[in-house]
Amino acid sequence: MELTNMVGQVGFPVAVSLWLLIRLDKKLESFERAAAALAARLEEHSNRCLECRDYRRTHNNNSQCQCP
Repeated sequence: MELTNMVGQVGFPVAVSLWLLIRLDKKLESFERAAAALAARLEEHSNRCLECRDYRRTHNNNSQCQCP
């Protein structure tokens, strides 16, 4: 459906709402990718810190953590 026909048939507010929803969908996809990458990095860091904690327990408490 052409934009000018859509505005004429359903009105300006509906056309603007649809346009914003389409743009928002693209932004949400980008946000989802960024959130998934952040969650993966946090999980990786958490696992490393747990390994450091276990290492300290078995090799004296004053050992240095190997986490970057």
